[in-house]
Amino acid sequence: MMKLDMVIGSGGVLSHAPNRAQAALMMMDAYQPEGITMLTVDSIFMMPHLGVLSEHLYDAAKEVFERDCIVRIGTCISPVGTGKDGEQCVTVTGSGINESVAFGELKVVPFTDSMGDSITVEPARNFDVGAGKGKPVTVTKFDKTRGSRNQNTNLIEGTIGLIIDCRGKMSDVNLSTPNRIQKLRSYLSAFGLPLPK
Repeated sequence: MMKLDMVIGSGGVLSHAPNRAQAALMMMDAYQPEGITMLTVDSIFMMPHLGVLSEHLYDAAKEVFERDCIVRIGTCISPVGTGKDGEQCVTVTGSGINESVAFGELKVVPFTDSMGDSITVEPARNFDVGAGKGKPVTVTKFDKTRGSRNQNTNLIEGTIGLIIDCRGKMSDVNLSTPNRIQKLRSYLSAFGLPLPK
């Protein structure tokens, strides 16, 4: 998963989720991306049809894919490693952003006009975001006219913004985890989603 720079969610559940944040959270929990990954969804489940169209009218299919099919949700930063809840996990800095997130937390940072074209992601010494444990990575905005030519051009603004996911492997969470319900509610709150009663 660390080598992937983009995840495209396709299918009715993701394409027609009432809120793009719900689609993002479903993809993060299901795919468990690692490092720095662009999250996108197929707007109305048209990718299979575009695949067929591309066999006959490649340029038309490509244009529809880029303009109407792919919805850019945001960039997900998921450090790989384990720690204790509340322990420093990652710091994200750049023009207009300076966020530190602890292990066990999830934070969503909307992109603003004051943010520049790049950010630096610096993990704590026991965590890795793509360059090795404790080594920072600088990523620049994805240029859709050029595509993603290397692993350092995978920053997209998207409909949500920057998602800093320091929850660790969600598959490790079990029913006896202390404060499990409060944690789950805090993850929904981070995305601005309604809390269940």
